[in-house]
Amino acid sequence: MDVLRQLTVILVFCLFGEGMARLLPVKLPASVWGIVLLFIALLIKLFKPHTIEKTADFLLSNMGLFFLPPAIAIIEQFDLLHPVVFQFFIVAILATVLTFLATYTVVYLVRLLFRGRHSS
Repeated sequence: MDVLRQLTVILVFCLFGEGMARLLPVKLPASVWGIVLLFIALLIKLFKPHTIEKTADFLLSNMGLFFLPPAIAIIEQFDLLHPVVFQFFIVAILATVLTFLATYTVVYLVRLLFRGRHSS
């Protein structure tokens, strides 16, 4: 029952993210809105991280499953990609490197922010 409640909390934020993506003129994906809303809720202590920790850890550890459908679609549509396969891989590699750098920067800044809070 605990996992179901945690999943419900996560899915409610996903639903609110969908609503924001449809209503607001800012073009951000619904998943990004959901994560931002979840972050704000955690920041203002609407609930504690342990409230969703077990389910969030499960979803993170099985994240690879979420990449299977797009990977299969790419394989099925390879005849369309064949003429531009080199460019496709260059873009994929650059996007991966930029994502790693952005993630590192955000984690570094968040750790600095929380380190400052715990030292006082």
